[in-house]
Amino acid sequence: MRYIILISLLLAVAVDSVYAKRKLDPTAKVIVSFDDALLKNRNITVEISVFSHYHVTASDLYDEKYKWNGETKEIEVVFPLQQDISLVKIEVFNDGELLLSLFPNKLFLIEPDDSLSFYVSDKMQANGDDNEKNRLRERISNLDRSGGSGWLGHYIQIGDIDKYYAVTNDFYDSLRERKLDVLEKKRGKISNSSYSYIKDECVYSTESMRIRTLQGAVEIGAPYQDVLKNHVLQQYYSAISKTKYHMGKSPSYTDYVIDVLTAGFLIPEYVEHPRSAPIIDLNLILDRFQKMNLDQENRDNITAFLFSRYGTAAIGGEQAIDKALKYVSDDRIKSYLKEIKESRYVKNDVYPFRLEDINGNIYTPESFKDKIVVLDFWFNGCTGCALLHQELVKIESSLNDESVLFISVNVDVKRDKWLRGLESGKYTSKEGVNLRVIDPKPNIASFYGFFSFPQLLIVDRKGKLVSYNPPRPINVTGRKDFTEMLLGLKNK
Repeated sequence: MRYIILISLLLAVAVDSVYAKRKLDPTAKVIVSFDDALLKNRNITVEISVFSHYHVTASDLYDEKYKWNGETKEIEVVFPLQQDISLVKIEVFNDGELLLSLFPNKLFLIEPDDSLSFYVSDKMQANGDDNEKNRLRERISNLDRSGGSGWLGHYIQIGDIDKYYAVTNDFYDSLRERKLDVLEKKRGKISNSSYSYIKDECVYSTESMRIRTLQGAVEIGAPYQDVLKNHVLQQYYSAISKTKYHMGKSPSYTDYVIDVLTAGFLIPEYVEHPRSAPIIDLNLILDRFQKMNLDQENRDNITAFLFSRYGTAAIGGEQAIDKALKYVSDDRIKSYLKEIKESRYVKNDVYPFRLEDINGNIYTPESFKDKIVVLDFWFNGCTGCALLHQELVKIESSLNDESVLFISVNVDVKRDKWLRGLESGKYTSKEGVNLRVIDPKPNIASFYGFFSFPQLLIVDRKGKLVSYNPPRPINVTGRKDFTEMLLGLKNK
């Protein structure tokens, strides 16, 4: 009898250990099947990445990644999960190019014991009960596109800034409540973890849209910029105070905090320098950020996103990383920041880009060997890009030197939009060197953290990056400094 009891106890301990391990090491399954028409005459590959939800904003910080090269008819993969809710990212490529024309990047919620099923045709369809939370998120996000906010600009045009400010806030208050109402109706069909996460998304995605809309008004609102600036800064200080009462866990919250921080910096800059895209000062942003009342986890994750988002499209980056490394506690994020410092600030080989011309020819850094290269990044519809192009044409003409090559680099995803920009003649000269970014991220623009345009890069004859943030030739001082930089390289 004693042996039986002992064996029973051992079995119970073993079962408990297995159960505990299952709890400690939760998993979830992802299944992806394809429409035959999608695979026909295409070289389709798929990458599936799983992120802890607080790491997802920095794309290099995935927990697990699975790559599929067409070796099976259907993908079925089991991922270990690090916490109660994570995100899975599914990217579909054709010949290495992301199929943005078929469907945007998708980030789906995934929980322990989930079996998420997806069907890919001309879009990505989330099937099954476990995907109810993701279908709900899709319905909520569609509210962002219903009605739009473009009509709000009417009040700027007629100079009624008080009305613009009031109506804009009413619009976004209403949008937030409509999202939350849709969520509440489905609360019983999703887990508490998903509910909390989606609620976070509802609130902070809307608040990000609000602050961006108001910030955008300052960009276009001359001659009312000073009045607009005061209104938007009021919103900024109000938003800063709100972070004391809630610590969000979704990337939407991370995005929102960064938007708030940068708005306080950018808005006065737009007023003072209306002809150019402001250059972020990461040191100033970081100083403001450290004064916010955030827990350590959010502080670490927002720091990672800050450098992921702005990278070298900002000044003071290397010093800011050194400052951040003193307070970041997450080892993965520390490593991530050190890698950024090493690759973007210490090594000075230009990023190994691939750019395409109108005939489909591919250009790399080797294509411009022995030339001093000025890369001018623009997109169709960018007013600042058109203004900068006019100044670059003057400088190129005054230099009149074949050893200095000015290259127009378009960042529009759609080729036809690039072609329309070329045809307009606003952003580049037809007789010049006109190329476009073709690689999915990471590419040269994302690597250097370009989030607004125009942007300039200067590369020397040896393919070394001279400056990712040269003087902007938009005024007398900027033109002088920019030209002297090129002449200095020429005379080396």
